[in-house]
Amino acid sequence: MTGPAEVVRSVFAAWGREGDLDAAFDPGFHPQVEYREDPDWPGAATYRGLERVKGCFTDYAEVMQFDDSTVETVVDAGDEVVAVLRASVRPAAASEPVVHRWGYLCRVRDGRVAFFQAYRDPSNAFAAAGIDEPAS
Repeated sequence: MTGPAEVVRSVFAAWGREGDLDAAFDPGFHPQVEYREDPDWPGAATYRGLERVKGCFTDYAEVMQFDDSTVETVVDAGDEVVAVLRASVRPAAASEPVVHRWGYLCRVRDGRVAFFQAYRDPSNAFAAAGIDEPAS
Protein backbone atom coordinates (compact mmCIF):
# COMPACT_ATOMS: atom_id res chain seq x y z
CA MET A 1 0.00 0.00 0.00
CA THR A 2 1.27 3.46 -0.88
CA GLY A 3 1.60 5.82 2.08
CA PRO A 4 0.53 9.48 2.11
CA ALA A 5 4.06 10.83 1.56
CA GLU A 6 4.50 8.64 -1.54
CA VAL A 7 1.10 9.75 -2.86
CA VAL A 8 2.04 13.43 -2.44
CA ARG A 9 5.49 12.92 -4.04
CA SER A 10 3.94 11.15 -7.03
CA VAL A 11 1.19 13.73 -7.51
CA PHE A 12 3.51 16.74 -7.39
CA ALA A 13 6.14 15.01 -9.56
CA ALA A 14 3.45 14.73 -12.26
CA TRP A 15 3.29 18.53 -12.38
CA GLY A 16 6.86 18.57 -13.67
CA ARG A 17 6.18 15.88 -16.29
CA GLU A 18 2.76 16.74 -17.63
CA GLY A 19 1.91 19.67 -19.86
CA ASP A 20 -1.77 18.74 -19.64
CA LEU A 21 -3.73 19.75 -16.53
CA ASP A 22 -6.08 16.78 -16.77
CA ALA A 23 -3.14 14.35 -16.92
CA ALA A 24 -1.41 16.10 -14.00
CA PHE A 25 -4.49 16.40 -11.77
CA ASP A 26 -7.05 13.70 -12.47
CA PRO A 27 -5.19 10.56 -11.31
CA GLY A 28 -3.81 11.91 -8.04
CA PHE A 29 -6.29 14.44 -6.69
CA HIS A 30 -9.49 13.50 -4.91
CA PRO A 31 -12.70 14.59 -6.69
CA GLN A 32 -13.57 16.75 -3.64
CA VAL A 33 -10.05 18.20 -3.32
CA GLU A 34 -9.69 21.55 -1.58
CA TYR A 35 -6.90 23.97 -2.52
CA ARG A 36 -6.06 27.08 -0.51
CA GLU A 37 -3.79 29.75 -1.87
CA ASP A 38 -1.19 31.28 0.42
CA PRO A 39 -2.95 33.87 2.60
CA ASP A 40 -0.34 36.42 1.46
CA TRP A 41 -1.14 35.79 -2.23
CA PRO A 42 -3.00 38.79 -3.70
CA GLY A 43 -6.72 37.93 -3.74
CA ALA A 44 -6.06 34.58 -2.02
CA ALA A 45 -8.97 32.18 -2.34
CA THR A 46 -10.03 28.63 -1.56
CA TYR A 47 -11.13 26.27 -4.34
CA ARG A 48 -13.21 23.14 -3.72
CA GLY A 49 -13.71 20.29 -6.15
CA LEU A 50 -11.38 18.98 -8.83
CA GLU A 51 -12.80 21.11 -11.66
CA ARG A 52 -12.57 24.35 -9.64
CA VAL A 53 -8.99 23.55 -8.58
CA LYS A 54 -8.00 22.79 -12.18
CA GLY A 55 -9.71 26.04 -13.19
CA CYS A 56 -7.52 27.95 -10.73
CA PHE A 57 -4.36 26.40 -12.20
CA THR A 58 -5.65 27.08 -15.72
CA ASP A 59 -5.94 30.74 -14.70
CA TYR A 60 -2.33 30.64 -13.44
CA ALA A 61 -1.21 29.17 -16.77
CA GLU A 62 -2.87 32.04 -18.65
CA VAL A 63 -0.53 34.58 -17.02
CA MET A 64 2.64 32.50 -16.75
CA GLN A 65 4.24 29.59 -18.52
CA PHE A 66 5.35 26.72 -16.29
CA ASP A 67 8.82 25.72 -17.48
CA ASP A 68 9.62 23.12 -14.84
CA SER A 69 8.64 21.86 -11.41
CA THR A 70 10.78 19.65 -9.19
CA VAL A 71 9.86 18.00 -5.91
CA GLU A 72 12.65 18.85 -3.46
CA THR A 73 11.35 17.42 -0.22
CA VAL A 74 8.39 15.43 1.06
CA VAL A 75 8.02 14.92 4.82
CA ASP A 76 5.42 12.78 6.57
CA ALA A 77 3.94 14.78 9.46
CA GLY A 78 1.44 12.26 10.85
CA ASP A 79 -1.98 13.05 9.38
CA GLU A 80 -0.42 15.59 7.04
CA VAL A 81 2.41 15.73 4.54
CA VAL A 82 4.62 18.71 3.71
CA ALA A 83 6.02 18.99 0.19
CA VAL A 84 8.50 21.55 -1.11
CA LEU A 85 8.57 22.22 -4.85
CA ARG A 86 10.97 24.29 -6.89
CA ALA A 87 8.95 25.85 -9.70
CA SER A 88 10.36 27.64 -12.72
CA VAL A 89 7.79 29.92 -14.34
CA ARG A 90 7.96 32.53 -17.03
CA PRO A 91 5.56 35.44 -16.52
CA ALA A 92 3.86 36.69 -19.69
CA ALA A 93 6.34 38.31 -22.09
CA ALA A 94 9.32 37.58 -19.79
CA SER A 95 12.47 36.24 -21.43
CA GLU A 96 13.89 34.65 -18.28
CA PRO A 97 12.12 32.28 -15.89
CA VAL A 98 11.52 33.05 -12.24
CA VAL A 99 12.43 30.19 -9.90
CA HIS A 100 10.67 29.96 -6.57
CA ARG A 101 10.38 27.35 -3.83
CA TRP A 102 6.81 26.67 -2.67
CA GLY A 103 5.68 24.73 0.40
CA TYR A 104 2.46 22.72 0.46
CA LEU A 105 0.66 21.26 3.44
CA CYS A 106 -1.29 18.25 2.18
CA ARG A 107 -3.78 15.67 3.39
CA VAL A 108 -4.45 12.38 1.62
CA ARG A 109 -7.77 10.52 1.57
CA ASP A 110 -8.59 7.33 -0.34
CA GLY A 111 -5.09 7.30 -1.85
CA ARG A 112 -5.44 10.79 -3.39
CA VAL A 113 -4.56 14.33 -2.33
CA ALA A 114 -7.76 15.69 -0.78
CA PHE A 115 -6.39 18.98 0.58
CA PHE A 116 -3.42 21.20 -0.16
CA GLN A 117 -2.49 24.63 1.14
CA ALA A 118 0.18 26.65 -0.66
CA TYR A 119 2.83 28.64 1.18
CA ARG A 120 5.17 31.06 -0.61
CA ASP A 121 7.64 30.43 2.21
CA PRO A 122 8.09 26.67 2.68
CA SER A 123 8.99 27.14 6.36
CA ASN A 124 5.37 28.22 6.93
CA ALA A 125 4.14 24.84 5.62
CA PHE A 126 6.37 23.05 8.14
CA ALA A 127 5.17 25.37 10.92
CA ALA A 128 1.52 24.71 9.98
CA ALA A 129 2.21 20.97 10.25
CA GLY A 130 3.85 21.48 13.64
CA ILE A 131 7.20 20.04 12.57
CA ASP A 132 10.70 21.39 12.04
CA GLU A 133 11.92 22.05 8.53
CA PRO A 134 14.68 19.58 7.66
CA ALA A 135 18.17 21.00 7.26
CA SER A 136 19.21 21.49 3.66
